[in-house]
Amino acid sequence: MRKIKTLAIYFIFAAGITSCRNDKVDSDEFIPAPTEGATSLYETFDGFTPDAKVANVRGWSELLVKGRISWIVVNKNGNKYAEITAANTTDDNDCEAWLLTPALDLAKAPNKTLTFSTQLASWREQSSLEVYLLPARSTKDAVKLAIGEAPDYIRIAQQADGPDVWVPSGDVDLSRHAGMGIVYVAFRYTAKGGTDNSTTFRIDNVALGSVGGDTGGDTTGVSTLSEDFESFTDGTGNAYMSKQPDSKGWKGLNTQGASDKLEPDVRKYGENENKFVQFSAHRNSITTAAAQEFWLISPSLNVDSAASKTFSFDVAAGYYNENTVFEVYIMDGDNPATASKEKLEWSRPSAIPPGAYGAFASSGNVDISAYSGIRRIGFYYQGTSGSGNSTTYQLDNFVFGSSVAVTPTLKFTSTASAAVVVGNELSHTFTLEEKNLTGTTTISCSDLPDWLTLTGKTLTGTAPATAGSYTLNVTAANGSVTAAQALTITVTEPVAPGSNLVVNGSFEDFADATPGGWSIGTGVNNNPVAKIAAAAQDGSFAVKLAGATGGRCDLKQTIAGIVPGATYAVSFWYKDNTQGVYNQGVKIWSNFSNGSGKPIVPDAKSRLQSDTTLAPTASWALFTLDVVAPDEAASFNFEIRATKNNEGIIDNCSFVTK
Repeated sequence: MRKIKTLAIYFIFAAGITSCRNDKVDSDEFIPAPTEGATSLYETFDGFTPDAKVANVRGWSELLVKGRISWIVVNKNGNKYAEITAANTTDDNDCEAWLLTPALDLAKAPNKTLTFSTQLASWREQSSLEVYLLPARSTKDAVKLAIGEAPDYIRIAQQADGPDVWVPSGDVDLSRHAGMGIVYVAFRYTAKGGTDNSTTFRIDNVALGSVGGDTGGDTTGVSTLSEDFESFTDGTGNAYMSKQPDSKGWKGLNTQGASDKLEPDVRKYGENENKFVQFSAHRNSITTAAAQEFWLISPSLNVDSAASKTFSFDVAAGYYNENTVFEVYIMDGDNPATASKEKLEWSRPSAIPPGAYGAFASSGNVDISAYSGIRRIGFYYQGTSGSGNSTTYQLDNFVFGSSVAVTPTLKFTSTASAAVVVGNELSHTFTLEEKNLTGTTTISCSDLPDWLTLTGKTLTGTAPATAGSYTLNVTAANGSVTAAQALTITVTEPVAPGSNLVVNGSFEDFADATPGGWSIGTGVNNNPVAKIAAAAQDGSFAVKLAGATGGRCDLKQTIAGIVPGATYAVSFWYKDNTQGVYNQGVKIWSNFSNGSGKPIVPDAKSRLQSDTTLAPTASWALFTLDVVAPDEAASFNFEIRATKNNEGIIDNCSFVTK
């Protein structure tokens, strides 16, 4: 082969530490010239040997221009990636090392979009990471791709991104380089040697074409698709779709995030260990109150060839927060920034629990017959990081090209009771679960007292001056589908300050598995409570909460007759409580609700649903908190929680008007 250039060689070996003196390089010898290349690539470095060189595995290679440093495979918390640093060298001479992908045929690649992620540690200005296209025939025609500017706008991790933060490159369009034919994507690292002179750079998720193997340029698409995600790799927050060994054409990506960017990830839960895709902005390691925005995008779907031009999916949701966005779009591409997309209507969950997950329910058959050609379905999520700041959604059983059997559903989800103090205003809104209905739902009510008026789905009126109880027979109707509810309205005398509104707060009524007046959580694997008949704080009995490995233990009671603007003192006694990592332990997890039972997020939320659990104590200690009932408050959910693998004993619960 023709020699392009020769550099002087010097090697220094000392106890396994190398120098960055110049090496001899013959570029034609280091860059093979294959006659064909791959038309797509998706490399997560899974399957590589940790602490070994990346080169010579699955077609990857390296070009050492200066120094003896190499790209190696690192395994951190189960995630493998390629890493390079000059920090282990003995002198401050310049180092330069290139990492080359397998050969790629740009001319034949159906999707010429390059994506990857980078990360840095120990930032030093004299280090750099650049990206090139190297023709297979020689290095003299190498093309440097533009970082942070036109025409490529590549993002590489920089000092401002901070250490240990994965930075996505963005979609890099290589179509203008298709005439180069067979190329290598090459990552060029330069640094100054020495123990504290260089930046460490890391690379992961290198892809040509859509993440996970979908070509992105697919002009065929599938006419049917049924995906339950059971073949996918699951985890506890890091099994991102972009990390799946075989994502089967599904794509997950973050379009806005904090220093750590979340994505849809595959989870499993419940006794049957069902797998699903989870959308959540809550992660203990993520900065609180930081915006998160990400997508899950389906494989290519051929609407024209589908026997049924519909799709459906199952969805569950929990930890309700009204500011969270979860929407479904039909798209003509797999890049949300450039694709044409339209929002679709579907049968959403009508009520989302504030502190647990609801059951999976069908979206119904979503009609897309108005569209044609190759399309994708995009699931868009936007939430705020931090405990209690966002709703979590779970997606399963996606079906395209065939209709699923659906049953019309109409049922009341608002509470069947309401309370108001004599002479005060009452406002009670009926809420319903409405699925697979075609008409408009109306509400009617018999036995309506003259002090109440029904307008649409809301009852309003001024309570009479005398205490009493009223039962209303309420009917919801949508075509031939109806639902009934008996609503009890209690008009009460004003509560004297100092009166405890908690029923059986000291658990003296404890004949059954649960104390009288109380209930346990309805979430999956919620543990029952236990009666403690010794050394109670008040009376004869106390209650032990113990969270299971796969679930929690919640004890709660709904208190009606809340007066908006009034101040209440919330308190209980506790002891023998544990506290694990990430503030797992025993804590208050309460909230106010409006007249329809919908949780209200008050100013005191950070205290009523605190991330901080109670400090362990072997003797009785008092938790107390004053809160002001927000506008529209009608009830209070008094709830105490033991998180998984944690326990504690509680007694003498109180909710007092001040």
